[in-house]
Amino acid sequence: QPPLSAERLDRLFVIYDELTVLFHEHRQKPEELACVQQLLTLATRLGDFRQAQALNSSARYHDANTSVARAVEDVERAVALLRRNLQSPHPHRFAKAQLSTSLLTLGRSRGRLGDFEGSVRAFEESIAVFAPMSAARPERENLRRELYFGHLWLADILIAPDRFNLNRPADGIRHYRAAVEVAEIMMAKDPANEAAKIDAARAHGKLGSALALTEPAAGLAAMDRANLLLAQTSFGNRAGRDMRLAYLTESIPPLAALRRFDQARAHSEEARRILAELARENPRYARRETVILRAESIWLFAAGRTRDALKAALAEKNLHRDENAEDSLADAFILVDLDERLILYARQLDPPTARAAAQRLVRIWDGFRRTLPQSAFVRAQAERAHSQLASLSQ
Repeated sequence: QPPLSAERLDRLFVIYDELTVLFHEHRQKPEELACVQQLLTLATRLGDFRQAQALNSSARYHDANTSVARAVEDVERAVALLRRNLQSPHPHRFAKAQLSTSLLTLGRSRGRLGDFEGSVRAFEESIAVFAPMSAARPERENLRRELYFGHLWLADILIAPDRFNLNRPADGIRHYRAAVEVAEIMMAKDPANEAAKIDAARAHGKLGSALALTEPAAGLAAMDRANLLLAQTSFGNRAGRDMRLAYLTESIPPLAALRRFDQARAHSEEARRILAELARENPRYARRETVILRAESIWLFAAGRTRDALKAALAEKNLHRDENAEDSLADAFILVDLDERLILYARQLDPPTARAAAQRLVRIWDGFRRTLPQSAFVRAQAERAHSQLASLSQ
């Protein structure tokens, strides 16, 4: 049988590529891996662009099933191949867009490994590629949406309060505002597009949480805008109570910063009523009490009710008793944040509780130093945890 022509090989590659996506979405791991292996084999005969596509498919599989580190290796190889293709006399017409998308993937994966500076570099390069492409082709909504995620995910790494970040608020807020601007443009072009409204609400909500750290009134205004946009979607109508619960708990810290404690208490009480309704319909919602307890501890401490804040945090800890922080940085954030608050609340009232929390933080960060030895962020956090424990043991 004569060898397949390049055209037929390329058509075969496209078929396997589509199957890979299908198997990934349906979590059929053996079938997905078999298709990935076929893609990698075919791509060696089809040039840089197809090899980069195959490596991105391989990265997606390994990120979900085996190793984030392996996924990063695959995407870095894909990025190198796409850069080489773009420098060739006849670059593939989609190479630039594929490069930017690959950089988005690389930024997220590096972040999961604690390489926050590497993540920032990848997101910044992706934005630099997508911004002029989107401006030149305003009718291409997919380009604008990729630009939106570039700004959003970069801002998350820089300042998102609900995850580990580089604590660069000015830069983070600037990129959240850029994401809001892109989302508002998408929404204005198609007012009936619910995905655009949800994107805009997500960006406004994240901007609000970041602003609330230093400008609580502005943060609340952005959260209100997010809440209003979500209420205008069918998604909002179907899951209105769930979203109302999220809004109520997220608005409590800025209310506390503004010393509007009566409103913070009212939001907490309404959140508890909504949670009780949801938990009656689906018992799994009961776990969401941890979110309410966290918000309550924050406003109680701000109001000078440290003993009540500690009681709320200890109740929150009891609900997290079966969880561990060793799987990933993302999973660890909630428990680290809780132990940091326990130290703050218990330092004077209950020194043994504060020391126990500090010891847990040392164990968490020492564990990540073993699994993520190259992460400067992890190294700095581990050193801080040891220093904090030493100060509490004196």
